[in-house]
Amino acid sequence: MRHNHNITDPNKDDFIAQSQAQALDTFKYHFNGITYLLIAIAAISLLVGGVGIMNIMYVVVTERTAEIGLKKALGARESDILKEFLIESIVVTVIGE
Repeated sequence: MRHNHNITDPNKDDFIAQSQAQALDTFKYHFNGITYLLIAIAAISLLVGGVGIMNIMYVVVTERTAEIGLKKALGARESDILKEFLIESIVVTVIGE
């Protein structure tokens, strides 16, 4: 290679020779970096989606205060009302509306 590139000083090589093990290590290093980047993007996406669902459910609860009061007056427990809203939020999440 040095002869083809007209290089007489070995310290001034303009090429790199790697073994397969070194190339595999380089590939693994870059692949791990890309994996961590994708994990970070997915985590941010899940966080944003969670905040969106939280805001939707907050509006739903705020708009239904009269309905919640009526259910409590008829004997519904807080756990029953909580289960209803949790099931609704799961359905909204799965359907994606």
